[in-house]
Amino acid sequence: MLVLLGAFFVTPPRAIAAADVTTPVLNSFSADLSPVTPGQIQTLHYSASDDSGALSQVLFIYSDSLGGQHQIARSGGIPLTGTLTQTIPTTWPNGTSTLDSVYVTDAGGNVAIYRANGSIQKVPTNAVGPTSHTLDLSTANFTVDGSSADVTTPVLNSFSADLSPVTPGQIQTLHYSASDDSGALSQVLFIYSDSLGGQHQIARSGGIPLTGTLTQTIPTTWPNGTSTLDSVYVTDAGGNVAIYRANGSIQKVPTNAVGPTSHTLDLSTANFTVNDGSLHVPAKPDAPSATAGDGSATVSWNPPTNDGGAPIASYTVVSIPDGVTVKTRGTSATVAGLRNGVAYQFTVIASNAVGSSSPSDTSTAVTPLGTLSPGTVTVSGTTKVGSSLSVDPGTWGPGSVALSYQWSRVVGGISTVVAGAKGSTYALSPADAGAQLKVVVTGSESGYTTADRESALTSAVAYGTLVPVTPKVSGSVKVGYTLTATPGAWGPAPVSLTYQWYRVSSAGAVTPISGARSEERRVGKECKSAWR
Repeated sequence: MLVLLGAFFVTPPRAIAAADVTTPVLNSFSADLSPVTPGQIQTLHYSASDDSGALSQVLFIYSDSLGGQHQIARSGGIPLTGTLTQTIPTTWPNGTSTLDSVYVTDAGGNVAIYRANGSIQKVPTNAVGPTSHTLDLSTANFTVDGSSADVTTPVLNSFSADLSPVTPGQIQTLHYSASDDSGALSQVLFIYSDSLGGQHQIARSGGIPLTGTLTQTIPTTWPNGTSTLDSVYVTDAGGNVAIYRANGSIQKVPTNAVGPTSHTLDLSTANFTVNDGSLHVPAKPDAPSATAGDGSATVSWNPPTNDGGAPIASYTVVSIPDGVTVKTRGTSATVAGLRNGVAYQFTVIASNAVGSSSPSDTSTAVTPLGTLSPGTVTVSGTTKVGSSLSVDPGTWGPGSVALSYQWSRVVGGISTVVAGAKGSTYALSPADAGAQLKVVVTGSESGYTTADRESALTSAVAYGTLVPVTPKVSGSVKVGYTLTATPGAWGPAPVSLTYQWYRVSSAGAVTPISGARSEERRVGKECKSAWR
């Protein structure tokens, strides 16, 4: 009997190599030449360490003196310690080239990016390796000398657009004029924002002249409304770019290229309107209202009831007479430069991307008036009944200002106009006793708004002081005869006088005579041996 014996073998599993998750480490680097001349070979040395024993790439990134970037690299299976070489091109500008970063990639694709600020960026992010270093990247900086590189940006002198409005399907032609040392441009690019906020480019590239045109057939996808020129890019043959912005700034590429950083060109002059036929000019606004000022008027209005299918872009206010115009985006404007004393009316014109409305009906007439410059009003004089006060109006202007006056009496804070007191002087009467006085000066002049100025209050008016006169008695002092009193001239006039006669005894006793109150007195028997 034959027996078949089977043999079974178990194959042990193969060992799986662990993935390389560690970034290489850059130990040192240097540059051979500084300065270096275009055409010479710059040699960079490096030394790194890595578990794999080799690198797949070393990349040095430099910023030149103008802000442009340059790379010096070596790729493939390269040793951990070695060199990189670069023939410096004529386009590399003079000045210091600054080492910004060094990329070191191992055979497993792990990258360590050494930055000038001392940080290390790892790719992949979670790879094993340091995140900072103490190497000084500036030790590998070098200077380029003798370069003929074009470092000047071109200058944009003017531009315009042929058609506005333009219909989809029509060809829009843009004109430009620039200047540059190279004598030619490599690109001109106009960037527009349409009425919906989308962007469109009209460009021309290649070896193009300093003065020329760009053309664009307007597509049906370009929406109706105003297309606003946001910026113009002008690039010369050397790759220097000047970006002209609508805000008046110029951005240069490279950043440190030679050239202006601002301009005075108005990019809106090359704006244009796209209209497929559905847009129209606005209806005329209603008649505006106006308020006069000093040599000016403030005019207000409502938007038109129909904007023509396109937003109102601006309003123009026109004065009648003189034709003074003001353009604004709002619905009110101050029109300056008007003549004071002249009556004006105003009309308003609304404009959208298609065109302008007819003028509105005129506003009601208003007359601008100038503003007087009043003086400081002061009052002088003694505040006492019987005295006079005077007003000094100060200096008024401009020109000859007519002045008028009004005095008022103030008692307990309540002011009462003194009837007829309209002069520059005021005589204080008994009615003023205990009160304070003030005066208002009013200035008027043709073409100017009337102005008032008020004095400060005077002190309270004191009672006046009478000047008495010793009276005289005439007549025969005999019983039955009449005596007459002569009072004399008391002042200040007029003075009201009253009388009282007295009997004086021989012993000197003085007794008032009852009822004896007139200027005459008959001598009676009771007056014997008495006098006065």
